[in-house]
Amino acid sequence: MATRHLDSPRWRGVLSPTIAFLVVALLGFATLATWSLTDPLVSAPDEQSHIITAVARDHFSVATPTAGNKVTVTVTVPASIAYTTVYPDCWHFYTQIPATCSQPFPTSQTPTVITTYTDHYPPLYYSIVGVASWFSETTGGMYAMRLISSLLGAIMLGLAAFAIAKWSRRRGTWLGLIVSLTPLTWFLSSSVNPSGFEIMTAIAFWTLVAIWGLEYREKAPRGLAIMMAVVASVFVLIRGLSPVWVALGALSLVLLVGPVRLFQQVRHSRLLQIVAGVIFAAALVATAWIITQGTLNILPVGAPVTKNDSLLTIIHLVLNTVQFWIRESVGVLGWVDTTLPHEVYLAWYGVVPFVVIVALVRGRWMERFVVAGLAGLAVAIPVTLVSLHARQLGIVWQGRDSMPLAVGAVIMACAVATPPGPQR
Repeated sequence: MATRHLDSPRWRGVLSPTIAFLVVALLGFATLATWSLTDPLVSAPDEQSHIITAVARDHFSVATPTAGNKVTVTVTVPASIAYTTVYPDCWHFYTQIPATCSQPFPTSQTPTVITTYTDHYPPLYYSIVGVASWFSETTGGMYAMRLISSLLGAIMLGLAAFAIAKWSRRRGTWLGLIVSLTPLTWFLSSSVNPSGFEIMTAIAFWTLVAIWGLEYREKAPRGLAIMMAVVASVFVLIRGLSPVWVALGALSLVLLVGPVRLFQQVRHSRLLQIVAGVIFAAALVATAWIITQGTLNILPVGAPVTKNDSLLTIIHLVLNTVQFWIRESVGVLGWVDTTLPHEVYLAWYGVVPFVVIVALVRGRWMERFVVAGLAGLAVAIPVTLVSLHARQLGIVWQGRDSMPLAVGAVIMACAVATPPGPQR
């Protein structure tokens, strides 16, 4: 019986990069838009603060620091936007109470002074989604912000699919893309929350790192390098820890390609010099904002520890919370108060360890090291950060915060676990 190979002209036409981009981006946007329009407003973590920040940024509202901390500021927004802070009071953290218990959103445009705690976050995401508030500052504008956020995430998914269809011969990269799309990823990406866009961008970024590092050690295609410059530059500007995740991606690429080989490639390629320069410049801008604006400052809302607890005791307490972070990474929706059916968690608990183990068995030594390193750091970094600051902030972390690195471990493991297909 004749078989249809992936490199046959007919098959490649069906899976052309452009078609892959369009299909995945459109399906992704349709899925995200459905979430956006059916979930009640302010049903995602901190969504009210992100909405207020986006509106304030795009309408040039001057932020006034509040006394007592380095996080909260007051801004002036329309009363319809300010209402987001009280709209969910009757149903947040009450999973059996529907959002219909709230009073409808007002349409008043009366300028209102309100407090927000995300004004010190990097401005890129807010500047984009806040455009919707130019046309409407009522519920229509807020839903439009969600749709813009959904579109941003769908574009990143489409770019990941384009890269796989264009340059990858490993079917595992498709698996990595699919497994990375946990319910949490869909949920956050469909709301006004930069975490969702960061995770979607991380998926595209790590897909490019895996393709480049595993399949193009000798020479990266021009388009792949250009796409890396664009995606990495956007990624590094989204949230406070984004530069750390991009730096780890760069380190992974160096290890997979080889330090000397990659240095020689950059040395002799004007394109790669420009790519490195663009990413480095974006990282400098991001770092400057993070340092000068205090992006990493957060409110002390974590589970408290006693002042007499030793560092080892604190580490033990933090390690006990890792299991909850992992579950949140799969999906604890709402304001981290709505769990999914047990079978959903079991699916990811089964697939992810399996592909990591297969990658550690089948990969080359450096590939194994990178997979193990990424998986280990996805746990070690949050444990370290939380433990060091627990006395001041409490034990404060969520699974979404480490997802931009966790998806890297998953994508890399899936790619390493599967051998490359026929040469195109």
